[in-house]
Amino acid sequence: EGTGVSSDGDYIAVVHRTSPFFTLLNHTTPGSVSLAATYTLSGIGNGCSFSPNNSYIAVCHATSPYFTLLNHSSGSVSLATTYTLAGNPGVGNHTAWSPNGSYIACAHSGGGGLGPPPGPGFTLLNHSSGSVSLADTYTVSSFSNNTSVDFTSDGNYIATGFGESPRFDVLDHTTAGSVSLASSYTLSGICDVVQFSSDDKYVATGDRSNDLTILSHSSGSVSFVVKHTGASDISGLAWVPLP
Repeated sequence: EGTGVSSDGDYIAVVHRTSPFFTLLNHTTPGSVSLAATYTLSGIGNGCSFSPNNSYIAVCHATSPYFTLLNHSSGSVSLATTYTLAGNPGVGNHTAWSPNGSYIACAHSGGGGLGPPPGPGFTLLNHSSGSVSLADTYTVSSFSNNTSVDFTSDGNYIATGFGESPRFDVLDHTTAGSVSLASSYTLSGICDVVQFSSDDKYVATGDRSNDLTILSHSSGSVSFVVKHTGASDISGLAWVPLP
């Protein structure tokens, strides 16, 4: 369902639909991988990411508590803490760390349909030495189903993609620990993945209408640049780093 790579490239985290749902691969020998560790999550893994210093791995998954933070050291993992994402259900879809490691953004389902009112769909967590606490939440779209999330390199803005119109938001995080709407953009289908370019000047979005859309970005505002249609159902993408 998703992968994360340590900043030094030595380890690859993988979440998947079969038990134990989380696998850590050793890539200390470039060009080859071997099993480093596994961890049994409470449900299907949907997204994961390493902290900037590689000491922790944030994991979103499909069964309560929906968010698990793992300690990581040289290919070993252990439980640091968990956090129950609010919603009906609060199924975790994706995670991203702020550049300084002080915050973790969680894209998740806030529910919808019959039952209790939908939850926020986006949760920002404070992080310190393996502990997390609630920083802020944001209610995305009418269905409150947030599918993807990414910070700018300065941590000031967060891109989110989700399942209902307008399907893409940029959140203002210039005040650390709080989020508010900066801008929105209407994509042609459910947005499954978003990622800023390394210089933060562009954001790429992939959606289920088979469109890859590139938007320009400046201080929280976005505008259309180009669209590639017919790329099949896009569930992942990555920018080539700038030289």
